[in-house]
Amino acid sequence: MDLNTFMKHLHTYRAPRVFNPWREYEPGLDIGPSAPEIRYHNLQRYLELRLNAHYLFIAARKCGPKKCWVSGTISAPAIRIPLC
Repeated sequence: MDLNTFMKHLHTYRAPRVFNPWREYEPGLDIGPSAPEIRYHNLQRYLELRLNAHYLFIAARKCGPKKCWVSGTISAPAIRIPLC
Protein backbone atom coordinates (compact mmCIF):
# COMPACT_ATOMS: atom_id res chain seq x y z
CA MET A 1 0.00 0.00 0.00
CA ASP A 2 1.42 3.39 -0.92
CA LEU A 3 1.35 6.39 1.40
CA ASN A 4 -1.54 8.18 -0.34
CA THR A 5 -3.74 5.09 -0.13
CA PHE A 6 -2.84 4.61 3.54
CA MET A 7 -3.64 8.24 4.35
CA LYS A 8 -6.96 8.03 2.48
CA HIS A 9 -7.93 4.91 4.44
CA LEU A 10 -6.87 6.53 7.69
CA HIS A 11 -8.89 9.66 6.98
CA THR A 12 -12.06 7.82 5.96
CA TYR A 13 -11.99 5.17 8.71
CA ARG A 14 -15.12 5.03 10.86
CA ALA A 15 -16.23 2.52 13.47
CA PRO A 16 -18.69 2.56 16.35
CA ARG A 17 -17.23 4.06 19.54
CA VAL A 18 -13.91 4.91 17.80
CA PHE A 19 -12.57 8.47 17.70
CA ASN A 20 -10.49 9.09 14.59
CA PRO A 21 -8.17 12.02 15.43
CA TRP A 22 -7.24 12.46 11.74
CA ARG A 23 -10.88 13.02 10.81
CA GLU A 24 -12.85 14.14 13.87
CA TYR A 25 -12.86 17.27 15.99
CA GLU A 26 -13.24 17.25 19.79
CA PRO A 27 -14.35 20.70 21.03
CA GLY A 28 -13.19 20.05 24.60
CA LEU A 29 -9.64 19.08 23.58
CA ASP A 30 -8.80 20.61 20.21
CA ILE A 31 -7.87 24.24 19.59
CA GLY A 32 -10.35 24.55 16.75
CA PRO A 33 -12.26 22.77 13.99
CA SER A 34 -9.13 22.68 11.81
CA ALA A 35 -7.26 20.45 14.31
CA PRO A 36 -7.99 17.13 12.51
CA GLU A 37 -6.73 18.57 9.23
CA ILE A 38 -3.56 19.84 10.95
CA ARG A 39 -2.93 16.43 12.54
CA TYR A 40 -3.60 14.68 9.21
CA HIS A 41 -1.13 16.86 7.29
CA ASN A 42 1.48 16.63 10.06
CA LEU A 43 1.33 12.82 9.96
CA GLN A 44 1.40 12.78 6.16
CA ARG A 45 4.49 15.02 6.09
CA TYR A 46 6.17 12.97 8.84
CA LEU A 47 5.65 9.76 6.86
CA GLU A 48 6.67 11.33 3.53
CA LEU A 49 10.01 12.35 5.00
CA ARG A 50 10.59 8.82 6.28
CA LEU A 51 9.56 6.75 3.25
CA ASN A 52 13.18 5.75 2.58
CA ALA A 53 14.35 5.66 6.19
CA HIS A 54 15.99 2.54 7.54
CA TYR A 55 14.35 2.28 10.93
CA LEU A 56 11.18 0.93 12.45
CA PHE A 57 7.93 2.88 12.66
CA ILE A 58 5.93 1.67 15.67
CA ALA A 59 2.17 2.09 15.66
CA ALA A 60 0.55 2.22 19.08
CA ARG A 61 -2.99 1.18 19.96
CA LYS A 62 -5.29 1.48 22.95
CA CYS A 63 -4.17 5.05 23.50
CA GLY A 64 -5.49 6.69 26.62
CA PRO A 65 -4.68 9.86 28.52
CA LYS A 66 -1.76 8.20 30.37
CA LYS A 67 -0.17 5.80 27.89
CA CYS A 68 -0.45 3.71 24.73
CA TRP A 69 0.07 0.01 24.23
CA VAL A 70 2.35 -1.21 21.47
CA SER A 71 1.69 -4.69 20.06
CA GLY A 72 -0.67 -5.33 22.97
CA THR A 73 2.08 -6.08 25.48
CA ILE A 74 4.61 -3.26 25.68
CA SER A 75 3.63 -0.19 27.68
CA ALA A 76 4.83 3.04 26.08
CA PRO A 77 3.97 5.80 28.57
CA ALA A 78 5.84 8.51 26.65
CA ILE A 79 3.72 8.11 23.51
CA ARG A 80 1.05 10.78 23.27
CA ILE A 81 -1.42 11.70 20.56
CA PRO A 82 -0.74 15.38 19.82
CA LEU A 83 -3.85 17.49 20.21
CA CYS A 84 -3.64 20.54 17.98
